[in-house]
Amino acid sequence: MIVVIMVSVFFLLFLSVMMLGNHLSHQFEKTLNKQADQELADRSLHLNEKQDEMK
Repeated sequence: MIVVIMVSVFFLLFLSVMMLGNHLSHQFEKTLNKQADQELADRSLHLNEKQDEMK
């Protein structure tokens, strides 16, 4: 009986840690995507300004 409870607790903790890791990796990915989008927008703006200067 105790073994069953210990195994259940182990898997509960294991799955909780896995779900937390998954959540954190998605948050990290969202942050990186926002930064990349901002950099892309800045570069696009810079290129548009250069093209306007050349006209």
